[in-house]
Amino acid sequence: MKIVISCATCSKPFEIFPSGVGIRVNCSRRCMGIARANSADNFWHRVNKGAPDECWEWRGKRDKNGYGQVGWKGRSTRAHRVALSLVDGGWDNPLGVLHECDNPPCCNPSHLWRGSNNDNMRDKMEKNRQSRKGARGERSGSAKLTSEQVREIRSSPLSGAALARQYGVARNYIFAIKNRLTWRHIT
Repeated sequence: MKIVISCATCSKPFEIFPSGVGIRVNCSRRCMGIARANSADNFWHRVNKGAPDECWEWRGKRDKNGYGQVGWKGRSTRAHRVALSLVDGGWDNPLGVLHECDNPPCCNPSHLWRGSNNDNMRDKMEKNRQSRKGARGERSGSAKLTSEQVREIRSSPLSGAALARQYGVARNYIFAIKNRLTWRHIT
């Protein structure tokens, strides 16, 4: 006698033959794999947990901005979003998951909070991670040098080529720094 049940992963109905040994809960090997991959234990195994107040960095794949990427419930999503949802159960919450610590790979739920895009923009401005024209200097995501290094370059008697080699940047970047075309806010 067959019994029709719904797959625990995709909800698709499928038939089973009941027996005394464990009953299947997934319709296919694919759904079994998704269920296994979507386990909380499997997720937290890929997080480098530390002390409760430290950042817990994602050890898996990251996107170009440094955010952890994980396959979850059949699609790719950011790891910090899964981390907070595992703790607060807010899977269907439309709000974004924001970092208190401003560390993209961090998955520590105590560093994460839910907020709107406006909350995220306000947080950026309050933490001075973005000015009206965009983030400047070391706070820019594309910064190759520190403010102190820029001051050293401006006061150095070395040639642009020598400075470029020393700091690992292009000669035209050294030219732009010395001629105050970039890093203008540094005196």
